[in-house]
Amino acid sequence: MTPFYVFQVFSILLWSAAESYYYYSACIFLMSVVSLIAQIVQERMMERALKKTVNNISTCLVARPGREGVMFEETSSINLVPGDVIQIPSSGCIMQCDAVLNSGTAIVNESMLTGESVPITKTSVLDNELVFNEKDHNRNILYCGTCVIQTRTVNMQPVTAMVIRTGFLTTKGSLICSILYPKSMDFKFTKDSYKYVAALSCVAVVGMVYTACCMALNGSVAEDVIIRMLDIVTIVVPPALPAALTYSIAIAQYRLKRNSIFCLNSKSINVCGSLDAFCFDKTGTLTEDGLDIYCIQPCGSPGNDVISSNSDSGIPLSSYYLDHIRINMASCHSLVCLDGIFCGDPIDLKMFEYTQWHFIEYEDATMTDLKTPIVVKPKLENQEKMIPEYGVLKQMPFSSKLQRMSVIVRSQQRPADSFDPLNTFSVYAKGSPETISSLSIAHTGWQKMLIQVLVHYTRQGFRVLALAWKPLYSDVPTSDQIESSLIFLGLIVMENKLKKETISTIKKLKNADLKIVMVTGDNLLTALNIAQKCFFIERNESVYFISLDTPNNSVDIPLLSFCQINEFEDDHFLGVSSSESNLKEAEVKQTKYHFAITGKMWKLFRSHYPDLVSKLVVRGTIFARFSPDQKKQLVEELQAVGYYVGMCGDGANDCGALKTAHSGISLSETEASVASPFTSKQANISCVVRLVREGRCALATSFGIFKFMTAYSMNQFLIACIFIWNLTLLSDMQFMYQDIFMLTPLSFTFCFTSSYKVLVARKPMISLVAFTPLLSIVTNLALNLATMIFMYYFTKNQTWLVKVQF
Repeated sequence: MTPFYVFQVFSILLWSAAESYYYYSACIFLMSVVSLIAQIVQERMMERALKKTVNNISTCLVARPGREGVMFEETSSINLVPGDVIQIPSSGCIMQCDAVLNSGTAIVNESMLTGESVPITKTSVLDNELVFNEKDHNRNILYCGTCVIQTRTVNMQPVTAMVIRTGFLTTKGSLICSILYPKSMDFKFTKDSYKYVAALSCVAVVGMVYTACCMALNGSVAEDVIIRMLDIVTIVVPPALPAALTYSIAIAQYRLKRNSIFCLNSKSINVCGSLDAFCFDKTGTLTEDGLDIYCIQPCGSPGNDVISSNSDSGIPLSSYYLDHIRINMASCHSLVCLDGIFCGDPIDLKMFEYTQWHFIEYEDATMTDLKTPIVVKPKLENQEKMIPEYGVLKQMPFSSKLQRMSVIVRSQQRPADSFDPLNTFSVYAKGSPETISSLSIAHTGWQKMLIQVLVHYTRQGFRVLALAWKPLYSDVPTSDQIESSLIFLGLIVMENKLKKETISTIKKLKNADLKIVMVTGDNLLTALNIAQKCFFIERNESVYFISLDTPNNSVDIPLLSFCQINEFEDDHFLGVSSSESNLKEAEVKQTKYHFAITGKMWKLFRSHYPDLVSKLVVRGTIFARFSPDQKKQLVEELQAVGYYVGMCGDGANDCGALKTAHSGISLSETEASVASPFTSKQANISCVVRLVREGRCALATSFGIFKFMTAYSMNQFLIACIFIWNLTLLSDMQFMYQDIFMLTPLSFTFCFTSSYKVLVARKPMISLVAFTPLLSIVTNLALNLATMIFMYYFTKNQTWLVKVQF
């Protein structure tokens, strides 16, 4: 029970036992019980929904020593402890602990953690890895709550894993803890309500002293004085205030649910009314999830020599670069085939389908000549010619931190005229152009072409991936040997369309005077193009790219510089700025401007110029190539400046920012939505406008209820003081009429106030101790007190008044 309900119990006992207010006490008791039951039912429903996510006990096979060696025994998952070795069934299972894969491979759906239902291949740790580090061995860990879809054995040995964490120490357990014990909201309305309660307590103390003096001067007995002193305390605190506030939040939550927005933490609804900044992910949030291949730009070809996506025959097999591009697109991915259906990242799937190759997956690597479980090969009409096969020996899955992925491919082909030697190993990599370029062998010709073509396409809003390869002369290469000295192959240009609701929603939010920010892992110029299309940036506003040039001496502080992206030349793309200055000079030029920065520059900026971070986030609009941790840092920096920050993402790589923001809304319906207070069934950002509207409505309603009921309680307190001066008090029916039939209906009808249909720039007040609300309450009390004193003396001087004798 909360302290308020304890106080209610005390008040009801006092009214019924000492004051004989039986009817009034019964009504207040009934209202408190209904309010308490409603809260318990709502909390119980949330706990049951959470229990379905948490409580998932199953049986598993655990290694135990026996007479004939190690045997696997069946036991309950609740008996698992760190150090146990468990067997992962080939048919898949739901992981009940965090475990490191010892042997074999597993295909896992981690939507519970990432919000993206993309199968991920987990590999076993290598024997030569002596030190285990969770960050470096992320692809070797099976996390609790994730779904193992299927496993692949090696040498027909069972797939096993070692338990490293159980219970609330697991990754899923920490997520559940964040739900059960959410971070405290530093909300001004809540803090001011505590100040109001403290002020009312001071008023109650004054009332107790006043009551004691009045009754002592009139010779009242000590028992009556104590009862009256306690009674004046119960008058100061409005009995229906918490019930009315709870009911208003419940109505707002019902309206959100009716608009397909589900709330996990009802306390966040009022916070939505005070939001003045909103961050958006790009891919899947502002734009469509799917990407279509627009064209392929091979390395070394002229700018207009591209392969169009309209070709129905896949990639031509004519040149050296195109041959390797074809193999790269067919092998460098994390796709899996489940019941004849390809599952995986949409970009990987689109690229593989474009090649029109065969995909063959084996349960055990020893079943193939290439000793690999995945084999890809082209479709050839001439069956007399031997078809080359390419086995994926090892995968280094895509990392948002590294912005690339790579695979080791073993080729086996018999034709003598083949371009690739017999039984060789090769590395194929893909990722962001900047990353792949930095890992490739420098060549002036293709580097100049890269800059020109990349700027050309990214300015038009296309998403661009770079491809590279190199031959391997060792079948057991080190990590440094795998992704270094690559041969650049070319670019894959992909088209990502805006969702139809995006532009109208951004306009509405900007008209409501909200700061709009784009934070994405995509290319800077692509993000800039999308921002201009969505009107994050108006046509008459300039954008300055912030860069830090590292001196030759790494000890020196990097030189801060910026350049206007509207004047961005091709040779400035990779961060080479033509003008160097400080941020103050940019402020002098014009008032309407925006800052854009990449994740790499953000890291340097926070390290070397921490005092300027506040200026950057206030004027910053585009934050590109940001990792999940950097998205979270951006939200924290905006909060430090004083913004009430909202975050909208599709759940993939956005969980940290969604949890850190004052109010996060996920567009994903997967279990990752538990990281966010709000989840929308409509996978577009139009829900943000509805959320802010309902949040403002709920906040204004709570503000009005608080002021109304506080003013009422103070007026009733003044009435009680006048009555105590005459040694009398309101009767049972008078109290019940005022509190139950006058106050309660008016308070609860406040809750049915609907939100305004248009989101306007004027925000509701969030401070209860501001001048305007205090002036209205004090003015109301002064007018009422003057009226009551006048009526008291006017009535007292009437000839028909008969004074009651006690």
